[in-house]
Amino acid sequence: MEVPKEEEEIRKEVQILQVLYLQSTRPLRQELFKGTVRTRMWTLVGARIARFWITRLGIVHLLVGTRDGHA
Repeated sequence: MEVPKEEEEIRKEVQILQVLYLQSTRPLRQELFKGTVRTRMWTLVGARIARFWITRLGIVHLLVGTRDGHA
C-alpha cells in the first residue's frame, strides 16, 4: 500500500518541526534539570503527594458561582 505524496510531505514537515522545537528548548531543559535532586526518597514523597491530591480532587467543594467566575 502506497502512502499518498501529500501525507508523506506532511509527515516530513512535522518531523522537521519536532527537531527544531527540541533543539530550541535544549538549553532550557538543561537548566531545569541541572539543579534537580533525584533520590529514591524524593520520588516516594512526590508519589504520595500526587496520590493525596488526586484522591482529594473528587471531594473538592467549590463556592457558589466559582465555576462561572462570579465568586
